[in-house]
Amino acid sequence: MNENTEKLNDFRNQLEKSNLEKKDLSNSELTDLNLDNINLIHAKLNDSNLSRSSFKNASLYGIDLSGSNLFKANFDGANLSNSNLNNCNLLGVNFTNSKLKNVNWGTDFKVKNELDADKAIASGDYELAIKKYKESEDIYRTLKISMQSQTLGYETGEFFIREMTVRRKQFKKMSLKR
Repeated sequence: MNENTEKLNDFRNQLEKSNLEKKDLSNSELTDLNLDNINLIHAKLNDSNLSRSSFKNASLYGIDLSGSNLFKANFDGANLSNSNLNNCNLLGVNFTNSKLKNVNWGTDFKVKNELDADKAIASGDYELAIKKYKESEDIYRTLKISMQSQTLGYETGEFFIREMTVRRKQFKKMSLKR
């Protein structure tokens, strides 16, 4: 076993131990890490940066990731049931085979990118708004497909509606396409 693998295992063990002791792990910087199969049940990791980290087959039941950056994180096969993903950056996240039952996605199932686009429109930055709406559309499509595979009909419908809404918002008001 090389030194880097040993350090990563020590870090993983410390992270799991801290969670078992109910420590607040908010504002953590966990980018580009392989945390496959980690056990972080009911962990409090809100406002953390988990971009490009892998959580394949991880046990994350009831985790609070609200406000976190999950850009291109891999949750393939992870259990995220009863978790809080409100106001997270979900662009490029892999939810393949993830358990997503009873997840808190935020008010009206709106993701952070759509909320950012609405703010950009309000401030007159239409170029940024269009970019954020396109990101939102991709996120909603990915979530919709993940929900369909789990036969979570209600959530599938909500994400389909959100996807079509942000698609419409990309066109100019009063245009035929809109």
